[in-house]
Amino acid sequence: MSSTQTAPTTFPAPIGGVPFKSDFVPSIIFAIAYAAVTILGLYRIIRTKSRTLCALGTLFFVGERIIIYSLRAKQAHTPSEDNSKGLTQYWQTTYAIGYLSVLADISAILRSLLVNTTLGGSPAAANASEFDLGTNSSQSLLNRQGYGAPMEEDQPRARFWYRRICGNLQLTSWIPVILGTVAGLQYPSVETNQKTASTVQALRYATTGIAFVQVLIIQGLSVWGYLRVPRIRRSGALTMAVISTLLNIVSIYRLIAMHNKTPSLTSTGPGSLNSSAAKTTFYIFHATPEWLAAAILLAVNVREMFGTGMFGDYRSTDKKPAP
Repeated sequence: MSSTQTAPTTFPAPIGGVPFKSDFVPSIIFAIAYAAVTILGLYRIIRTKSRTLCALGTLFFVGERIIIYSLRAKQAHTPSEDNSKGLTQYWQTTYAIGYLSVLADISAILRSLLVNTTLGGSPAAANASEFDLGTNSSQSLLNRQGYGAPMEEDQPRARFWYRRICGNLQLTSWIPVILGTVAGLQYPSVETNQKTASTVQALRYATTGIAFVQVLIIQGLSVWGYLRVPRIRRSGALTMAVISTLLNIVSIYRLIAMHNKTPSLTSTGPGSLNSSAAKTTFYIFHATPEWLAAAILLAVNVREMFGTGMFGDYRSTDKKPAP
């Protein structure tokens, strides 16, 4: 038999480990915490003045986290399910890609925040700002959102680059989602196949590494905007910087933890990520930051703070004025 088909003596340890009895209480706490954020998110959607689709991915994310932590709480009292391939597959897939929903949302939101700083009092700017708050006038937009005086200079060149950079971030955010999904779906086979174990490990690093770079770009743009863009709403830039920092805490934790290998899913030995210390680290540096990131995004009025309107800035170029 080929060496690539032999069973590995160790394989990549599952991020978050396998739920044991000690996971019951923290799982219940996080399920309740996400339920509270879900209620807040639904309130934002129901309320006309805060309704926007730009945070919809985050709302779906917090809803999914209620499911995962409820299942972890259930499994914590069901040791017979410790080796469930279906549940293990679900854990590893959703922990790899779940927080990327927030990444996709803040890419779109940051785009609106930056594009709004380029809008002036010209007819072209008025057309460019139609995604904001259902107004037909850039002057109205700027007065209501606080981005500048009514006759601020229009900046089409800056708007072009903001759209290109953030648009590419939105598009490429699907890459780690796809890679993470493939890695998660293949994870149950790492126990029995060395080739699959190596492939999954490489995909896990690629998924988190790409996400780390993407979030780092958002983080850099947010800080740069706060410091260097006079017309930006600084509370919005600061909020983006905080959320992106929290997301990269998750990425950094994953990049550090993923080198660990274990001989068994239920092992509690070194590198298994099942020890009390490893579980505590997981809840502090993975579970908590992603909850905080989602909670902050849904706590603020995204539509008002970032000027997203219902759909955000979806144009690649400015709409030409009617003759």
